[in-house]
Amino acid sequence: MNSNILRWRSLKTRVTLFTLAIFLISIWSLTAYISRMLRTDMQHLLSDQQFSTVSILAADINQDINYRISVLEKVAAWINPTLIGNSATLQTFLEQRLILQGPFNGGVFVTGIDGVAIAGIPLSAQRAGINYRDRDYLIGALKAGKTIISRPVIGRALQTPVFVMATPIRDAEGMVIGALAGVTDLSTPNFLDRITRSRYGQSGGYLVVAPQHRLVITASDQSRIMETLPAPGVNPGIDRFIQGYEGSAILTNPQDVEVLASDKAVPAADWIAVAALPTTEAFAPIRAMQQRILLITILLTVLAGGLTWRMLLEQLAPLLTAAKMLAARSETHLPSQPLPISYQDEIGELIGAFNRLLDILAQREKTLKDSEAFQSIILNSVAAEIAVVDRNGVIQAVNDRWRRFVWENGSELGQPAPHAKVGDNYLAFCKADCASADILAACDGIQAVLEGRLPCFSLDYLCHSPQQQRWFTMIVMPLGADHSNGVTITHTDITAIKQAEQYEQFRSQVLELLAGDQPLPRILEAIVLGLEQLYPDMRCSILLLDREGKRFDQSVAPNLPDFYNTAIESMAIGPGIGSCGTAAFTGERVIVTDIATHPYWRPFRELAAKAGLGACWSQPIHSASGRTLGAFAIYHREPHAPTVSDILIIEQAARLAGIALEHKQMEDQVRQLAFYDMLTQLPNRYLLNDRLSQTIAASKRSGCHSALMFLDLDNFKPLNDTHGHVVGDLLLNEAADRLKSCVREKDTIARFGGDEFVVILNELNADKAKATALAQVVAEKIRLTLSEPYQLTIRREGKADAAIEHRCTASIGVVVFVNHESSQDDILKWADMSMYQAKKAGRNAIRFYGVD
Repeated sequence: MNSNILRWRSLKTRVTLFTLAIFLISIWSLTAYISRMLRTDMQHLLSDQQFSTVSILAADINQDINYRISVLEKVAAWINPTLIGNSATLQTFLEQRLILQGPFNGGVFVTGIDGVAIAGIPLSAQRAGINYRDRDYLIGALKAGKTIISRPVIGRALQTPVFVMATPIRDAEGMVIGALAGVTDLSTPNFLDRITRSRYGQSGGYLVVAPQHRLVITASDQSRIMETLPAPGVNPGIDRFIQGYEGSAILTNPQDVEVLASDKAVPAADWIAVAALPTTEAFAPIRAMQQRILLITILLTVLAGGLTWRMLLEQLAPLLTAAKMLAARSETHLPSQPLPISYQDEIGELIGAFNRLLDILAQREKTLKDSEAFQSIILNSVAAEIAVVDRNGVIQAVNDRWRRFVWENGSELGQPAPHAKVGDNYLAFCKADCASADILAACDGIQAVLEGRLPCFSLDYLCHSPQQQRWFTMIVMPLGADHSNGVTITHTDITAIKQAEQYEQFRSQVLELLAGDQPLPRILEAIVLGLEQLYPDMRCSILLLDREGKRFDQSVAPNLPDFYNTAIESMAIGPGIGSCGTAAFTGERVIVTDIATHPYWRPFRELAAKAGLGACWSQPIHSASGRTLGAFAIYHREPHAPTVSDILIIEQAARLAGIALEHKQMEDQVRQLAFYDMLTQLPNRYLLNDRLSQTIAASKRSGCHSALMFLDLDNFKPLNDTHGHVVGDLLLNEAADRLKSCVREKDTIARFGGDEFVVILNELNADKAKATALAQVVAEKIRLTLSEPYQLTIRREGKADAAIEHRCTASIGVVVFVNHESSQDDILKWADMSMYQAKKAGRNAIRFYGVD
């Protein structure tokens, strides 16, 4: 027999063991059945015999108790009140009654109605004078007036275990005047000794039990006298006997020994007599027979196993030889060859069919390898993470992008992400307590597709990494028409799409601000804050150049420290002056990945370190014409190199800032053209009307008078005719500057047209006379200022500059008004009329409307 004879995978072993198992099950089932039947029959037989024995014993005890009760009752009837009253006479009476000395080995005594012993035998017990009124038997005899048998107690006189029978003593009228008590000493020979001296079998015995007290009165085992039985509910078998059952049953006694017990009531004392025999003795013959059957079964098992093994070894030898050959070929990975057929029997047919199967499997294996390679190529060529999950949620296959994602997104460096490898339960991970709302939604969707409640499922979700914000979309599709086969789970990175959508929303918000005519600082701040919201790891700033384009004069960076912004705002631009200074000077993007080591930042390293900045990328902000307007900067707290998408972000942000700057510049130009005179930069007629309307409204609120002056330059036309419009424009500009010097900042000066100007003096005084006086002072100041000689320099290309001196005065018409006493047109008309009156008066004069 070789070393492989007992291999558990061997067919011989399994068939042999299976045969033996059937044999053993059959033999042991039969043995168990026979043993059970024999045990049952023997139990019935022993129970009947034991019950008969205990019934005889109970009848004898009942007869003895009835005899002793009758003796007590007879003697009690002889005792009268006279005897009760004379203890000596009563003592003599008791000693003369021989009938009392045999039945009660513990003696007899008489008590009065108070329960105190008067006399008793034998005298050696010395019971006279002992009070027994607390004893249950005496209470029953004296108060209930009936014969009572007590529970076992320790006698007060004998100091040994005793039980007492007490009967009442009555007078002629039937009144209870005392009690006669007979004592049975359980520690000395007594009428119950037939129990204590007898044994039941070799290890069994008898007991007499007081069920109402759950006490053992006497027993074959003397140590159990006065033993207290278990409390109700502890031992159901004992409780059944205590509750009045008469018969036999198997139970566990208080000594934890299983016994066959039978009981019979002793009516005279409300006791029960019990016979108990340990089941080990009662059913010993059954166990002996079972052991003999076991020995025979083992011998038969060994014989049957050996014969079966020998037969199988001979019959399966060809199959074993074929299996060994097949195993040897599989270990060498050689192409499968047909196995030899020894006999043309069932095993020969099996080997022949197996040879045919090998040919089919070889063809299928080649086809499967080709198919798997094709599927692998397709899966790995898809630009998404793909996993195949079975009906239980276990991952069956993944593509290369999935594996790469698992390793790149592990919770620890160098460790793959949990529950994402082949063999892991994907659904169990999704259902974990710590899972997020997106993961739970994905789990519900996968489960719904697996159960056929949904034809497919898709979900867009966040999956941010420490380096960037990311979005993915998950699509769950069933594997074929049967949803229970499993599903394919595809995760596609849609970060670029989401970022483009968010950037487009951000760009639209900025353009809405532009369209809403918001102030430029607010628009630039919206660009900075919006970009920081899209990319929380970035800090952004916009630096604007001054008019000369030589230094920064304005900074928009709400999330950079104030001390840093203050230092940068006044910084001159130039090559090697930080990232932004260099970018604004060269007009090219500047990338500094590490501020601490880059030479451009040498003068500013301490400033950057204090601000907590580690990297700075700067993109110049250009106008449509290519002029540099400033620089857009992106900061990181740690050294950081930009990706392709980062470069795109900074370019788009700088372009958006350029659009905002140019838009505001164009708005300013349009506003200038619409409301200001192009030559003098003074408000034109449109703005004049607005300012006049505001002045009238303010006058209504304050109640103060205002004034409007209409000016026309005298002697201006000859200058234009002689030297041309260029020189005339020089004079008009000079006149505008002189007018500005004559009025307050809150007053308005406007060019009405040609050489005509209008001046509005706001809130002069509530008193019209005082307001008129103030207007007179200003008008006179204007007249004198404008009448001073004008020194005009004519610049001629290719020739020397020429200087011209020209004298020019002004005719001034003034209207003082308040509230809405007149319309704007009336005020202008009245001022114009007053101005013409000044001209008629000889020019260089002032005339007030309504004043002669």
